[in-house]
Amino acid sequence: MTDEPRPYEGSWALVADDDAGVRLIVRRFLEKRGFGVEVASDGTEALDTLNWHPFDLIVSDVKMPGMSGIEFLRQARERGLTSPVIFLTASGSVPDAVAAMKHGAFEFLEKPVRPDRLIQVVDAAMAQGRAESGKTSGSLSVDVVVEAPRKSVPTPPPPRASRVPAGRPSGPPSGVSIPPSAGGTIGRYEVLGSIGRGGMGEVFRCKDPVLGRIVAIKVLQAGPGEPGMAAEMQARFRREAAAAGALSHPGIVGVHDFGIDENLGCSYIVLELVEGRGLDAVLVERGRLPAGEAVSIGFQVAEALGFAHVRGVVHRDVKPSNVLMQSDGVAKLVDFGLAAVEGWEVTSTGRVFGSPSYMAPERIRGNPGGPAADQFSLGVVIYEMLAGANPFAAPTPEARLMRILSEDPVPVGTVVPDVPPALSGMLQRMMHKSETKRFPTAQEAADALRGLRATGA
Repeated sequence: MTDEPRPYEGSWALVADDDAGVRLIVRRFLEKRGFGVEVASDGTEALDTLNWHPFDLIVSDVKMPGMSGIEFLRQARERGLTSPVIFLTASGSVPDAVAAMKHGAFEFLEKPVRPDRLIQVVDAAMAQGRAESGKTSGSLSVDVVVEAPRKSVPTPPPPRASRVPAGRPSGPPSGVSIPPSAGGTIGRYEVLGSIGRGGMGEVFRCKDPVLGRIVAIKVLQAGPGEPGMAAEMQARFRREAAAAGALSHPGIVGVHDFGIDENLGCSYIVLELVEGRGLDAVLVERGRLPAGEAVSIGFQVAEALGFAHVRGVVHRDVKPSNVLMQSDGVAKLVDFGLAAVEGWEVTSTGRVFGSPSYMAPERIRGNPGGPAADQFSLGVVIYEMLAGANPFAAPTPEARLMRILSEDPVPVGTVVPDVPPALSGMLQRMMHKSETKRFPTAQEAADALRGLRATGA
């Protein structure tokens, strides 16, 4: 697979927006195009940032607390900023568009904007700037003004010192240095063969020689070379063992043991062996599922989540590949590597972990996400089972995140007419942008699904 083009390598961008989710999405989009990116949470901070750092691209929201994007742009122009301007807005306000053009906007686009369209506009603006100034892309300034939905969670920008990469931390082994193989051992467990790879590690079929039972053992893969990631993955791995190990429920894959194999240089988790396959593989094979089957699977997962939530554990990565399906229709929730456990804090390196297609809006905006975030993700999974497609499908992770933040999903009953209206309405509630508008608990969502199942939905 070839790398994506990075035509603006060495150039810098400033993203100013009071919505942390929008900042994240725009930042990732620009970084993929090669830009280095700084962020500001309001117009005043953005103006201050212009005093100490030259930028080749400026990204700013229109409506921010204290100083609007238009006012920020006006003052920046007064300071001599002559670069092209691109506006992205959710409101489509004619007065805003007029004001933007008055201050020299290059383009004014309404959201949601297709990623390919945004690339075209940024490229055109950069090309025009070069033609007008005769400068390289590294000294060109382009202002991109983003108007996001108003459901924002302002967060302060990271301190300047955070831009200096930290040294690689020391700590426990971060991955397998000698790959386990059939006939070998992991800890005391005899390796029978490989099952496959998960999000953080490889999974092996093994035998416990003491108890004589067959188990699955997940071994932490060596982390990527990015500073801080090895420690982050190690913490997540330990958290998975602690979270799932505290839960004994028929709908959750059980954890039997956790250890470190000094000879292999790896951490491992001993899991209940489930003979089945991921729900994602089922959907690839079958496309979409009948309403009754989807409701049954959704009910089982909701009950498992409800059980975990009342015990202080939030999964935070509910998606089809983390639901294992047995041949008898029993569903089991797996992979608590991103779980939030009451009283368990893991210091992150500033990343938002999760699966973009299923992530609740509050998590995109940088909040930890409580039980309601799991409910949102489950709603997306049930919708996908019924429709055969994700309600927030888009070509890139950034575009999917933006759709989750700014668009309500088309009711599944509109996409698939034979889905009962009650089920379609229930999913709209589970996927509501506001946490308070969803079901109060996952167990109440499970109870509603049980009622639908009883009616033959």
